[in-house]
Amino acid sequence: MNNCMPFIFACLGQLSGDKAGMVHFLVRVNGTERHIYPEDVGAIIISTLRQAAANNLSMPVTKAVMSVPAEFDERQRNHTRMAAVIAGRNACDAVAT
Repeated sequence: MNNCMPFIFACLGQLSGDKAGMVHFLVRVNGTERHIYPEDVGAIIISTLRQAAANNLSMPVTKAVMSVPAEFDERQRNHTRMAAVIAGRNACDAVAT
């Protein structure tokens, strides 16, 4: 997923919705149109932060606590958990702060 990051941040211009009503970004990567969902963007951010932390600490990062705004409802917390799973992290809970 991380190799998509430059494309996502460069091409977030077209916001759309699919048949199920899921919001996504329509991006073109190497001539191919892709649907990038908010969870995918969150997963890229989580992966990038994990790698930055590992580089800074000079050791692997295997566990982390994720917090979400207190205003997040259960659906938004679930999507945050989904982003962690997509990023390859074990998402136990999304703590509201």
